[in-house]
Amino acid sequence: MLLPLTKKGWTIKARIKKTVTAAIKTTSRTSQILKRILRIILNSTIPLSKFKLYTQSMKKQDIKLIISLGNPDKKYDQTYHNVGHMMVDELEKGIKSDVFMNQSGKFVKDAMKNKNLKPNNLLIIHDDSDIHLGKYKLSFGRNAAGHKGVQDIINHLKTKDFWRLRIGVRNPKEKIRVKAEDMVLKKISPTHKKILKEVFTQAAQEL
Repeated sequence: MLLPLTKKGWTIKARIKKTVTAAIKTTSRTSQILKRILRIILNSTIPLSKFKLYTQSMKKQDIKLIISLGNPDKKYDQTYHNVGHMMVDELEKGIKSDVFMNQSGKFVKDAMKNKNLKPNNLLIIHDDSDIHLGKYKLSFGRNAAGHKGVQDIINHLKTKDFWRLRIGVRNPKEKIRVKAEDMVLKKISPTHKKILKEVFTQAAQEL
């Protein structure tokens, strides 16, 4: 039965709204996710069963497979495009893709199939040139935003509903915005490596 097309549906909707609104006030870390859920409830008529599945997929506890993206050739070691691999080395858990960044989709799909996992069980770690160096974002169900490796994964899985740990590589001090393709294949400076190491430590606490 759909919400809120019945009296019972309206009651359930009101209860969910009250619960989620209260939860939003409890923690700033999860507020954006909760607000997103609330918008879906208020602006859509979706089956209650599907809403439950959606909220379940938002749980970080569902993550069972961590895969980092990068390029396998040694000349790409210690480049900004390979920060995902660097973090997996730091975590000492997860899988480093052994294909070139833009061909990540098949590798990820095969790894999930071998472990019989669903998209919401997946966490992809990768660089993000839209986020400043020293910062990161843990997100779920986002578009690729121009990241070709992520887009290839979305194309192969036929969904964007998986977790991503997006590690910022954009220099916050740059005066003129450098194109991502002109930046991500450069070697990481010693100063930036120290910053990234701190980011890896902070981000690991969320996993």
